[in-house]
Amino acid sequence: MSLIGKYLAGWRFRTSTPSLTVGDEVNVFVHRYDEHAGDGDGATPAAAAATEAETDAETAAESTGVGVADIGDTRLYVEGAGPEHVDVQLRVRITEFDESTATGRGEFVAVVGESSYAG
Repeated sequence: MSLIGKYLAGWRFRTSTPSLTVGDEVNVFVHRYDEHAGDGDGATPAAAAATEAETDAETAAESTGVGVADIGDTRLYVEGAGPEHVDVQLRVRITEFDESTATGRGEFVAVVGESSYAG
């Protein structure tokens, strides 16, 4: 192996849409909480609207919302994460992942850290 080959061994380009494997646990920062993203209507956050059963006054315990984490261009919806988990690093167990849309769902496992960003 040449010197340049040894130097570049193991180097590769990262993808902007990393794939996730069902059952794996990953640490992510939740950057947003969507109150209506977990209601199964498939609406994007901009198009999501409260149904008769949902109001903007619902409590965290009543909410069907999810935390949202982006890993590059891959989006992960975190069930069990509430509004109090925004800007907090969570351990999440992957439950679904669709490689064609780079979108997945996971369940909250534990809080593992907080953001050092203070505002």
